[in-house]
Amino acid sequence: MELSVRYYLKVVNLISFQFSNYSDSVIEKVKNFSKILKGKI
Repeated sequence: MELSVRYYLKVVNLISFQFSNYSDSVIEKVKNFSKILKGKI
């Protein structure tokens, strides 16, 4: 039981870490895209 809980927490941490990295990169892409749009207008 102890092992599965630890494993579950490790998986959750990994997923949340991956998700935060992904959302950061998406935010950067959106910022860059809006800069490009402002430059064209």
